[in-house]
Amino acid sequence: MKKTSIFATVTALAALVIYLVTSLTGYLKGSAMNIWPVVLTVAAIVLLFAADKMKPSALKDVVIVLTGFALIGCISFFAMDRVKLAADVWFIPVNRPETEDVALYCSLAGVALYLISFVTVTVKAFSCKE
Repeated sequence: MKKTSIFATVTALAALVIYLVTSLTGYLKGSAMNIWPVVLTVAAIVLLFAADKMKPSALKDVVIVLTGFALIGCISFFAMDRVKLAADVWFIPVNRPETEDVALYCSLAGVALYLISFVTVTVKAFSCKE
């Protein structure tokens, strides 16, 4: 596996762990968890592994683009699941549990990690052919 693929995989897995931890514990413990970020992260990692096994071709380029789309989906679902949380923390200045702040800021870190993973895959797509 190439260094860019390893870095993209590690950052996507770290973002997934943050998504799972913030969804299943703390302030969001009782709310329903969206399964799509989990499915799309696994799909992105599998596609990334598949792209590294392929010889340079148009199919490899398509697989890398699909990996990018999967990561964009992860970012979208993760961020949209946290919109209400962000609105509560940033726009309703009332007494709120500290766990709500923690859940939001951990979620922002998770979205940032997904974004880093996406940028890494984009760099991989535009890098020199092997």
